[in-house]
Amino acid sequence: MAYFIVRVELHELDSRQKPTRDDYEQLHLAMQRLRYWRVILSDDNTWYHMPYATYFAEFQNKTKASVLDEVTRIVQTVWSKAGKLVT
Repeated sequence: MAYFIVRVELHELDSRQKPTRDDYEQLHLAMQRLRYWRVILSDDNTWYHMPYATYFAEFQNKTKASVLDEVTRIVQTVWSKAGKLVT
């Protein structure tokens, strides 16, 4: 099993087109549909909320590169310009 932390930051397109809270809410829903969660379970079975627009995922057969590709596709359904980090 591989564990991933993903961070997404939606970037402004120009001075008049900046991501809104609603854009991030759409992102959260899109990420959740593909099993990227905004919470993480600690070793002592306590659930913690991840920082804003940060996600936890665990997959059996995915690599960092495949997760980045998938996250890129997810983000593009919401916003056209974003920074993404996968660890």
